[in-house]
Amino acid sequence: MRVEGQLDLAALARKLPHLLRIREGLSLEKGVANVVAEFGETADRSGSTVVVDARISDLLARDPKRTIAIRDPATLSARVIRRSNELQVERLAVKTAFLDASGTGDLAQGIKVNATLDLEGLENQLQQLVDFGGLQLAGRGRLAADYRRDKDGHYVGRLSAEVLKLRVAGLTEQPISRDAVRLDAAAAGRLAPAGLPEWWTQARLAIKADDLNAETMLTTKSSDGSFAIDELRLAMNGPSAGGAPAGAADPIRFSSTGRYDAKSGVLELHPVPGAAKPEPVALAAEGMRITGLNQEGGRKVTGTVVGDPRRLDRALGWWTSSPPMDLAGALSVKLGIDLKPAGGYMAAITLNSPDLTLPPSEGNARRMLGPAIVAFQAQRPADLDRIDFKNLAMAFRYASVHVSGSVLEPGGKRVADLGGTITPNWITIDPLIADWVEPRARIRAVPRPFRLRGPLAGGGAVAMLQGLEAELALDKFEAVAFGARVAPTPVVVHWKGRQGIVEPIATTINGGATKLLPDFVIDDRGALSFRLATGSSIHGAEINDEVSRTLLAYIAPMLHDASQVRGKITVEVNRAEFPIMGDDSRRSTLIGRVEFDDVVFSGGPLANELVALGGHQREAVLKLNQPVELAVANGRVNQRGLSVPLGRDARLELEGSVGFDKTIAMRARVPISGKMVGNRADVNELLEGLRVGVPIGGTLSHPTIDRGALGAGVRDASKTVLKRGAADLLKRLATPDRDDRTPARRGR
Repeated sequence: MRVEGQLDLAALARKLPHLLRIREGLSLEKGVANVVAEFGETADRSGSTVVVDARISDLLARDPKRTIAIRDPATLSARVIRRSNELQVERLAVKTAFLDASGTGDLAQGIKVNATLDLEGLENQLQQLVDFGGLQLAGRGRLAADYRRDKDGHYVGRLSAEVLKLRVAGLTEQPISRDAVRLDAAAAGRLAPAGLPEWWTQARLAIKADDLNAETMLTTKSSDGSFAIDELRLAMNGPSAGGAPAGAADPIRFSSTGRYDAKSGVLELHPVPGAAKPEPVALAAEGMRITGLNQEGGRKVTGTVVGDPRRLDRALGWWTSSPPMDLAGALSVKLGIDLKPAGGYMAAITLNSPDLTLPPSEGNARRMLGPAIVAFQAQRPADLDRIDFKNLAMAFRYASVHVSGSVLEPGGKRVADLGGTITPNWITIDPLIADWVEPRARIRAVPRPFRLRGPLAGGGAVAMLQGLEAELALDKFEAVAFGARVAPTPVVVHWKGRQGIVEPIATTINGGATKLLPDFVIDDRGALSFRLATGSSIHGAEINDEVSRTLLAYIAPMLHDASQVRGKITVEVNRAEFPIMGDDSRRSTLIGRVEFDDVVFSGGPLANELVALGGHQREAVLKLNQPVELAVANGRVNQRGLSVPLGRDARLELEGSVGFDKTIAMRARVPISGKMVGNRADVNELLEGLRVGVPIGGTLSHPTIDRGALGAGVRDASKTVLKRGAADLLKRLATPDRDDRTPARRGR
């Protein structure tokens, strides 16, 4: 018997447009699939023969601008002979532009099939016609299969496939690239009289790649579809630490056993007894249960998994090609997921980590974040690529957060539209602020509800910020640090794209009227900075010993060890910029002016030593009462214009810088007194205006004064005095009738 048929692919595409996944805008105008099948008997009438030949050719499609033709045919040719308990493949051949397969053999010697596959050829052949949904393929593979009779009434089948230089782009954010991927599968079971498999009793599947090794063993004693999972093992080699060779890192493993009941449609997974050290994800004692697998209606997933956040963090970093966050602690996750029959799902998930920690800061131990609990209820509509969060609650050591909203394209751009509230835990935040800033520092505020819109996918925090719109606001923000107190004030930030506008802040700092004009900006190099605009100022802020020691000492080092400091200061900012993240080479800069207003203090060792250098008496109280030009650059605080009155006429002048590392690079201009040149009253007039430059180095805690420079300066000053005295003598000799001497000198 001979059967011939022809399928009009163009008509099929019009009737079922989604079946062939034709690209949008294209219309398939031509395409034919011809099939010829012949059914007969063998020459000796001991069996039957089946001969099939099929060919797909002349695919032609059009869009408004072009015509697309695929001329290379796809062909199938096969001749099979069936006898009682025997199956023979005389010929099997499949040929396309990207696939070449052939097979032959019988049950006794084995039916063998070999094939080669070109994934890039598959895409090149069909990409103009078929919508791959952004999927890009590359790699060459080969396949070998063997099917034979094992013993009476049983068969064994094996399949091995390998793809070299595999590259798949479009499934995940980063392309999947592997040098080699190998699949090995085997099955055994009862053989039907026609020579085909009747059922299987044992099966094995193994997948091996550069960084993946997975294997499962299945057995069954029934033909209703139920089976036991005797073993399921998975091992992934994540990125190696410290530049170690690939594969040197400890593999990340998962293992389980289980059973599937076909009648009830329930799959149960259980942990392997006596498993080794904690894995990033492992089943808890109660395991996991999936129901409704072979039934109409939805499916449900329930269970609990436990794991090691440190290794899970590393695994996720490897999978997403992003740097790990260096988390550590214990983790348990309780799952309840309801998969809807028409698509979509609802999920209730709770994560609990009693001892979650963050990486250490410089010189400190790891930072405690736990106990941490994350619980959410979410659903995904069947017809939308969106996750709706009915409620997302996060409770950490430092705060609790409640969020609701949606995320579009959760597997891609993750475009969020979220809102919520934050409730800080000030009891635990206080020690953290004290550790970061200074022991007595603390802040308080009442957060307003926040709003966040935009994609959450990106190459790091700064890149993510550039696509977001957000509003963050605090009421009654107040802070205490370094002896300064910021009075309660609202702080409102409007973020959009590359800039965060902060509404002008009007408050007081230590009683001084304060106006701040801040913003945040991301520059062309992707660096995030905090800025203060011209007009930002503090007027008449009261100062004390602590403010002087911790802040003002960077301008006037003698205030570092001073006491009984009283007075006010005014700060005017011309420009200020403080890098936050994105470019480690950038430094903080500030240009402005600080004015000391009747600042009096009792000098400490440094001030007293500088006063004594000039031969002046130690003052019980020193005073600052002048403006100082201020410039912060390259990690140093530079000032010009600082001076300290010494008596009625003399002033000690200082100029230079103090580094953020508290190193001093300044120069003091010490007025010369008569005591320094012998304490002679007749030369005091000649010393007027003379000063000695003395370098000051060391640190704020241990300053050093260059006394050698002082001695050299005094010697130079003595020469100047001699010159002034000689000039005075010549002047008086030139005018003998005039007595220009001072009363004191005339008396002598």
